[in-house]
Amino acid sequence: MLKCENLTRSFGARKAVDQVTMTLEPGHVYALLGPNGSGKTTWMKMAAGLIKPTSGVALFNGQTVGVESRKYVAYMSNEPYFY
Repeated sequence: MLKCENLTRSFGARKAVDQVTMTLEPGHVYALLGPNGSGKTTWMKMAAGLIKPTSGVALFNGQTVGVESRKYVAYMSNEPYFY
C-alpha cells in the first residue's frame, strides 16, 4: 500500500529524514516512535503528499505520492495553522 525507498528530506544542511526505506501493508496498524525532532511528522507529511522529499520516493499503491493519492491518504496536524 505505502512504500518508501531511500526517502530523505533536508531543510538546508539539516536532514529531518535520512534515507528511510519501509513498506506499510494493508490490514496492519503501525506506530512511529521516537523523540521530538526525529522526523516522524516530516515523514508523515511526505507520505500524505503535503511536502516533497529532497530525494527518494514514496509510493501509494504503486504510484508516486501526489495529487491522486491525497484522495485516499489524510494527515491531521495538531497545529491548526498548518492548514
